[in-house]
Amino acid sequence: MSVSVVFVHVLADTVEGAGVLREALLEKAAIDPARLDDIDARFDLDEYDRLLLAALELSGDAALGLHMGEHTSVVNFDVFAHVAANAATMREAIASLVRFHRLATDDPEPILEEKRQTATLICRLPASISRCDRLRAEFAMVGYLRLVQQFAGRHRKLQSAFFEHDAPAYRAEYARIFGGAERFGHAFTGAAFDRAFLDWPQHPRHGEAFAAMKSLAERKLMRIARQGGHAARLREYLAAQPPCACADLKTAARWFGISARSLRRRLEEEQVSFMTVLADARASVAKRMLEDPERSIGQTAHALGFSDTTSFHRAFKRWTGMTPAAYRATL
Repeated sequence: MSVSVVFVHVLADTVEGAGVLREALLEKAAIDPARLDDIDARFDLDEYDRLLLAALELSGDAALGLHMGEHTSVVNFDVFAHVAANAATMREAIASLVRFHRLATDDPEPILEEKRQTATLICRLPASISRCDRLRAEFAMVGYLRLVQQFAGRHRKLQSAFFEHDAPAYRAEYARIFGGAERFGHAFTGAAFDRAFLDWPQHPRHGEAFAAMKSLAERKLMRIARQGGHAARLREYLAAQPPCACADLKTAARWFGISARSLRRRLEEEQVSFMTVLADARASVAKRMLEDPERSIGQTAHALGFSDTTSFHRAFKRWTGMTPAAYRATL
């Protein structure tokens, strides 16, 4: 999984607002400052997690994810955010966020569910270090709140702001931002709001700006699609899926925009099979979760969809040649 350099700039801007120099942040996370000069640069999940942990430590702000969301403007983001901001309706904005999601991150794109009078925008984030997971969820959810308020009015609130993690010690900050709509320990992270908001027109409309930004975003998306082999991109896609999600060739092929037969043929040209790439991706996710000292081996097994720890032990040893406990001992 990787994220756009834009997120690193947003993080650096936020910690600078807390009195921490970005040079200190980058040095602590062992990131070369020159990489931030390339607007098309990408950072893998391990690098971004290092930056998040460094930012939490240097700023001393446990609620950093919430504050990032509050203080970030659309002008801080690349073209994918500008497309959404200039959409005619929230429905069109969400569709563009899904369409151009990969410009921002390789996380699975958000899902919009509509039931009677309620719409729910579900955020799907990869599992990593618990503190980083929480920060990413906070940042995303404040973004969803601001999206609703842009199209429905600044006084509008969410019906519910769902979080998978338990309530943190700074729960009062959630209440201040979400107005009591926050719900913890939920099955997913997402925002529920009045379904009618989806089709309210934005005033004034910015049709020319939307068309121009969308055209630019399409060109950037095509450029990214041409980079890297299919196996490497497939590995990134699979590693970014929810840990317990069932992955299959047909679904992955749809993400590439090709048929399952074409994807299989292209993997064969790179002398690798879908199952091999899937095993590599699952091993990568398992290692990432085991590196979190706050998550037990049993909890990791459950999160990855295994029925018991023994099955996870066998699978992990098959993937890596060592047991989960042995891998942890090397950290």
